[in-house]
Amino acid sequence: MRDEFKFEKEFQEFIKKNGHLYKTDEELVHAFLQEIFGDLTYKENLFTGFDVTEGNPQKSLELVEQALDTDVWSERKALLEKALDEWPDNYDAQILLIDPNCSIVERIEQLEDIYDDATDFFDLQEQEGWLNFEERPYIRLQHYLGSLYMENGMYNSALDVFLSVAGIDESDGAGIRYQIMSTYALMNDYTSATEFFQEIEDATEDEGMIIPLLFTAVLDQDYETAESLMRLLITLNSQVGELFTEDFWPLEKIFKAQDQSFTNLTEFTYLAQILANLTPLVTSSEFLYVYLKNLYESLQQTSQAKEPELLIPDPVVSNKVIEFPKEKVRSMPTTLEQPLFSGLTEKQVAILNDLHLNSFEAFTKVTENDVLSIKGIGPATINKLRVNGVVFLGK
Repeated sequence: MRDEFKFEKEFQEFIKKNGHLYKTDEELVHAFLQEIFGDLTYKENLFTGFDVTEGNPQKSLELVEQALDTDVWSERKALLEKALDEWPDNYDAQILLIDPNCSIVERIEQLEDIYDDATDFFDLQEQEGWLNFEERPYIRLQHYLGSLYMENGMYNSALDVFLSVAGIDESDGAGIRYQIMSTYALMNDYTSATEFFQEIEDATEDEGMIIPLLFTAVLDQDYETAESLMRLLITLNSQVGELFTEDFWPLEKIFKAQDQSFTNLTEFTYLAQILANLTPLVTSSEFLYVYLKNLYESLQQTSQAKEPELLIPDPVVSNKVIEFPKEKVRSMPTTLEQPLFSGLTEKQVAILNDLHLNSFEAFTKVTENDVLSIKGIGPATINKLRVNGVVFLGK
């Protein structure tokens, strides 16, 4: 099975090299998949190796594609119903069958019903995450429900769903890390945002992780960290300055960029896509914008030759800022090889070791809430421990 991260990087490189050659996103994606899979059609390749015990997923997805091509609701509904006949567990089809004219309350309630039924099915699967084709509709369902919660200010519910996805999808093929980070920012939960940032490999090289943390740093008045993050952002994206040309966010330009297709992607459109998840902050906090604009302009007046140093607050020592070498943030230490601590940072392992929580048996004597009460250990860490096989007291 193809590595998900490698696949994503190959697609990004293909867009940079060949995006201008295609008129539509569909043509671009088709050309890329044909190049990757060669003579074997990409749809056949996607299904190779999957043990489908009930229904015909390939035919079902083809019917969903046909349904999306029509704007006539009666025709779309008929095609979606056929798709469910072919594969009853196609949650994409179930979502699309929700009446487009229903209220937001009804939509969320129907999605929650689908989610409850889907969870029963998912519990019977191998739970490989995005790499398992049959689990993708379930992950997309979670992503959609969580995003709907998020758009309507239901941040705790959104976070519960997003963290659930993160716990089962190590490859993060759906990009849930960005939703989690943005939710922490919208909740102004600087501590959790900082911890999650530290847990993600290569977070210091990803604008989608840096910007939410930058926002929370400013709002938490940790200006030293904010300056550090802004330096990183300027280094990574040459069009950051386009955000700070007016007295407030250039909202019209941002919203227009968010609608750009694959073939027109630029560094600015990537910034715009990140800001889409942070719209409530972008549109409501004048302080945030003015501070960031002043910070950007001041940094532009100073030398940028110096390599950015990332300063983020140590979640264990409150109100203290410690420098983290970039190498430590970007990759997991080689000392963390035992399965119990897979995916945890060196600092988190040290915290747990100091409390003698260094074996599977030790965790059976404490509850999740006990562990969550430890400074430096948050929900994301709990999910990773669960994935690694930890069973807490009372579970």
